[in-house]
Amino acid sequence: MLEEDSVSAANMVSNSTLRFAICVVGAIALMLFVNTRLFAGGSLWCDNRIKEAVSEKDRSVKKALDQLRKSLSEQEQSVAQLRAERATSQELRDKLAKLKSQRKPRHGGSEAEQQQQQLQQQPQPQPQPQQQHGGVTSDVRSAAITSAATHGGAHSAAHEPRLGGHALPLLPSAIAVVVIAYNRPEYLDKALTSIFRTHPGGSAFPVYVSQDGPNNAVTAVAKRHGAQSLVHPRKPLELPRGSYIAKMQGYAYLSVHYGWALRTLFGLGSGGVGGQGPYAGVIILEEDIEISADFFSYFNATARLLDQDESLLCVSAYNDNGQGQYAGDPRAVHRSDFFPGLGWLLSRRIWTELDSKWPEEAGFWDDWLREKPQRKDRASIRPEVSRTKTFGEKGTSVGLFYKKYLDKIALSQVHVNWQAEDLTHLLKDRYELVFQRWIQEATVVHSLEAAKSKAAEGGSGDLRVNYENENDLVRMCKRLGLMDDLKAGVPRTAYHGVVMIRINGRRLFLAPSYHVDQDITVDGHGVLRRKVGSGT
Repeated sequence: MLEEDSVSAANMVSNSTLRFAICVVGAIALMLFVNTRLFAGGSLWCDNRIKEAVSEKDRSVKKALDQLRKSLSEQEQSVAQLRAERATSQELRDKLAKLKSQRKPRHGGSEAEQQQQQLQQQPQPQPQPQQQHGGVTSDVRSAAITSAATHGGAHSAAHEPRLGGHALPLLPSAIAVVVIAYNRPEYLDKALTSIFRTHPGGSAFPVYVSQDGPNNAVTAVAKRHGAQSLVHPRKPLELPRGSYIAKMQGYAYLSVHYGWALRTLFGLGSGGVGGQGPYAGVIILEEDIEISADFFSYFNATARLLDQDESLLCVSAYNDNGQGQYAGDPRAVHRSDFFPGLGWLLSRRIWTELDSKWPEEAGFWDDWLREKPQRKDRASIRPEVSRTKTFGEKGTSVGLFYKKYLDKIALSQVHVNWQAEDLTHLLKDRYELVFQRWIQEATVVHSLEAAKSKAAEGGSGDLRVNYENENDLVRMCKRLGLMDDLKAGVPRTAYHGVVMIRINGRRLFLAPSYHVDQDITVDGHGVLRRKVGSGT
């Protein structure tokens, strides 16, 4: 009995132990299960926090990289600007060195050395804020420009900018280019495309567009091409009622605008040769003119002639008789008593003389410049093959002479390295000798038909046909298809009354049989007094 009780008790203990063990194991299993779920949830939470931290770090790195790239870009632009400024400085030093080698030393140092020293002492131009002109925002130059035009315009001879005691030399960086414009943005776009396609860049020949009154489309074209914009404050003109200029008032407005633009550019102040003004010269173009590939090279080489020869009025890039059928030598350049216009360089010296008596609303500034009181027996330089050509069939002249004459002018297609050309023969004393020899040695023929026949035979040598008076020459020009008008007695392109063209490559001189200085009219009245037919 006791054994059974003992066994029973033992079994009970054993069962209790087993149940206890099962409970413990169950509790442990439950704890393990709960811990596993908690661990899995905690792991997922940690992963999300880590991902957010990594993303934040990536964004910070990307932002830092973007800032670094921007900083590097700005640094590259600064370096490029510095290089451009150094190149400009080197260009000026090279030109001054060249000037030094070409000119004889004077007491107190050479002229080039004095100029270089003066240039180094001049202050750099300060940036100016943009100004509003009639509702149009012009370029940064407009404030100073308007002030210069309003307060007396160009400097007088007594106040002409000088370097080292000498007049400012006609270097490329001291010659501005101005395109006279009004309300033809599509024409201006074509003109500026031509200009900037061949522009040498750097500080040489800074380009301005002077527009006659506010015009948003014109301003936008100038800005798109990178030209500096000037806006003339155009005002209504009171012209004499019934007068010729009142009927042709476009010429009056054009003349006023021309005077303002020249007065403005020559009136710019102390920027120095390397900056924007003062300018020693201005090349004048219009919104309907395109230029040749060597246009700037041509003016770079010929500008110095205006410094060397006071018998010159200007340098022009245009030949009034430069029709394709009379194609000439693209390297030939001549003196002419006739002012050509259509792309010409005016020096400060001549402008100082013209400024106070500019024709303003009287109009026809170009014919005024051809008159003897302005011409003063001076000559212009012009190429045998034009470096400019007008495409302006519509404009102030309403197509006057365009189809008959101007459209036939041939624009040079030959790129001449003008810096390699010797142009000293164009100085007056030398050219007079060469020109007289040409005329004297030319074979004299007695009619245009004979000259054409002789030229058609080939061969070489110049030909000459003499005329007896102004009417005789006009008849010849009509038959050749040349512009036959006289301006103050001077035929187009003539030098001492001689008009030169080429036929089959041979020079043909239409020469007076009497002595002529400039005016070919026999009694010096300067105009034709009777109607001239084409004749034979």
